[in-house]
Amino acid sequence: MSCLFLLFSVFFYSCQQDVDVDLYTKWQENQQQAVDWLLRLSAVEQQFQIQQLLEKDSEAALLLCTTSKAEKLDPCHRILQRPHLYEPPEQYARNQKSVAIFQESPSVLHNITARTDVCPSDKKKMQCALDLALQQSELKDVASACNILSIRQRAECYFQVADSYNGKMTSLLKQVQLCQAAQPYGDRCLNHLIDQSIENILQSIPQTERQFQQLVLLQQQLQQLNEPWMNTLQQVFWSYGSFRIIEQQEVCGKEISAVPSEAQHFVIANIIYTHYPQTASIPFSEKLTQTEKLLERKCTKRAQKPVPPPTITDYWALQGHYPSEITQQTEQVVYLRSTSRLRAFDTDLDNALMWLEAAAQHKDWKGVRQAMESGDVVLQWRGAMILDGSKN
Repeated sequence: MSCLFLLFSVFFYSCQQDVDVDLYTKWQENQQQAVDWLLRLSAVEQQFQIQQLLEKDSEAALLLCTTSKAEKLDPCHRILQRPHLYEPPEQYARNQKSVAIFQESPSVLHNITARTDVCPSDKKKMQCALDLALQQSELKDVASACNILSIRQRAECYFQVADSYNGKMTSLLKQVQLCQAAQPYGDRCLNHLIDQSIENILQSIPQTERQFQQLVLLQQQLQQLNEPWMNTLQQVFWSYGSFRIIEQQEVCGKEISAVPSEAQHFVIANIIYTHYPQTASIPFSEKLTQTEKLLERKCTKRAQKPVPPPTITDYWALQGHYPSEITQQTEQVVYLRSTSRLRAFDTDLDNALMWLEAAAQHKDWKGVRQAMESGDVVLQWRGAMILDGSKN
């Protein structure tokens, strides 16, 4: 009888151990065995265990999901598609490669009381909150669902609602506000939204002039948000959006007239960049005469392969102290969405700056030096900054 009792005790203890064990513990003990154990679980159990690991050790979850055995699991696939879930905020900031727009601006949606009565406080809580949020059409109701969650999960909740196109939340204004609430990943959410907005324009509207007109309509929507970061967001839309349009097809003077005068410099800078290879061999002084020709030419079909966007490196950044003779004549504006460029208030000087920047973007260092030889203090200062940073 004692032997049977001992055998039963051992069996019961081993079963109880298996019930209590989790992926996090197994991963700490032996990573390979943890993966093998995970693969033996049901799909629902895999989802739960990976989610628990993600919450306890996000870096471990990433390592697990990049192993050859686990990367094809549905939970891992979703994690790898949503990197902001596991990436530490400081690492994300280094990898972002885009102009910061929100800069941790607080969202009023975070102040809305969470509906703690609707979702269980267990492993299904995140999915429950997300399902509830996706069903809402009003921002306050989305917030009451997403705010149930911890900061990282809350960010994903707002991100997914902003990213959804289920017909209930198609307003750009609402999507931008949801991205702001997706902190600390709001800028990534916003960049994704910008990509989708521009792509929708390119896919649904074939005429270039109407594409620019649609960008104007987007800008008018954004102006309704009285936020300190709104000007930067509008600059990103114009600089990046106009580049994508020009990348698809030629742009001429008639089409540029559809762009508000205060935004035309974004378009012109992109036109100069995309046409620079055709002018690289001529002296800088002659390049300056090309600006009007590029803007006045007749619309024609693109004859050559479009120029890809420039590779942006750290030395483009406009940082540090500016001499007074520079600040009195210029301002910083967004270039594409990766960096800034120096824009001059004087149109002729600004055109010269665009050609200088285009020379550097195409790594034509001789062209940069020729621009500096013009004698203008702004061109000399900006050219010196670029050459110093690029070590050329």
